Amino acid sequence: MRGAIPESSKTRPLLALALLLLLNGCAAGWGVPVGRFQPMDPPLKTIALAPNGGIFADLIGIELSEQGYTIVDTGATLALLVFMQRTQDDLLSPEIMAMFKGRGIDAVLVVQKVDGTDGLPQTVHMRLYSTTSSADVGGLEWGNSWIRRGVLESAQAIAAAMSKGLRGEERRGPSASETEILM
Repeated sequence: MRGAIPESSKTRPLLALALLLLLNGCAAGWGVPVGRFQPMDPPLKTIALAPNGGIFADLIGIELSEQGYTIVDTGATLALLVFMQRTQDDLLSPEIMAMFKGRGIDAVLVVQKVDGTDGLPQTVHMRLYSTTSSADVGGLEWGNSWIRRGVLESAQAIAAAMSKGLRGEERRGPSASETEILM
């Protein structure tokens, strides 16, 4: 059998390709929509960031502002609460939501981040609440993977996935670019 290719030589490229795809899919992170973002009429334009989200919420806000949303940062939201002599615990109360609506704010974004031992985001939980109905409009759960994304990269990925959900783009199965956004 001179000239025959050993069986192991034929399968190596296939195994290498499978390993590469596996590593690529697991490397970037994951994102899971929580429920579906409810269609809003009129569409969201102005989003206030809950103060407890801190700088990370502000980074997500910067990314959302680059996608066309008007963002009320965490400091300005806290200032509105102080003006009304309320605490962050009252943020989602009907009275505060009505005050936000009266000031042109369409929704409040609550961001909770848990850091890993390396100080980078490990998991992020986001919920968006409408000021009109004081109801949860949608959310996103995001997690970092073993190839760690930094704070800015994580905020960019989360904002892109959230914006996609808010714009009502249907998910008929993730394309390569959509998988990258979610990851």
